[in-house]
Amino acid sequence: DPDCDPKLPALKPTRERFLYSHGLRHVDRLIVQTRKQQKMLLEGFDRDSAVIPMPCEGPDQDHYIPPELPCEGPVHILWIGRISREKRLEWLLDLAQRSPEFLFDVIGTSNSQIAYATALIKRTEEIPNVRMHGRIDHRLMSDYYKKAHLLCNTSVYEGFPNTFLEAWSHGLPVITTFDPDGIVARAGLGYPRQSVDGLAAGLREAVRWPKKWKEKSQASRRYYLQNHTVDKAMGRFEMLFLELVQCQCDRREKGAQGL
Repeated sequence: DPDCDPKLPALKPTRERFLYSHGLRHVDRLIVQTRKQQKMLLEGFDRDSAVIPMPCEGPDQDHYIPPELPCEGPVHILWIGRISREKRLEWLLDLAQRSPEFLFDVIGTSNSQIAYATALIKRTEEIPNVRMHGRIDHRLMSDYYKKAHLLCNTSVYEGFPNTFLEAWSHGLPVITTFDPDGIVARAGLGYPRQSVDGLAAGLREAVRWPKKWKEKSQASRRYYLQNHTVDKAMGRFEMLFLELVQCQCDRREKGAQGL
């Protein structure tokens, strides 16, 4: 989302801000992931854009195993991301301390060894129901999704997280502080919350009402199949690219006729 804000808060060097703005204003087509981004680009940069869902390669129907809440043992919560201020890992650690009956798996590292990340990593050592896994090869990520029961997102802002698509492809609902275009709430794909207390309440709601969790799990998988499989998403990209090529051909033909 910050990439669609004319203030470009995520880009600090002046050179990067200039080059990005120049590119944004001169490309032939713009593709965004949400209607919010589409509106921001129109209002901030006076540029139209196309909303196209991103593709995600998840388990096909022959290899898909629907998740189930455990009758015994802890419910597993999965958190994936960079250890950076906008991701707010500290919210997850607060949540873990308030929810000792849940088990939290954290995947990710810091891009640089800064004091913020170092302090958080050290803090996890003091919380018994948090397990730090560091950086994981993407080819192995499916195993972690299969062991989890909810994906947790604590970010201040995002675009449309790839982790959401991967989780939904495995039938995992999300419990999240960020809801792109309100789709999580509207389509029943998880539990949108705005505070640590809200996240804690959402976890307990999932366990207390397993039938509703199951409905959200089924809705997540269904939403993925309808919008984010490679075949579904790439077909929309193909249409846009073919339209662009046709426009270029028409320009050349008009130019040749003018000569």
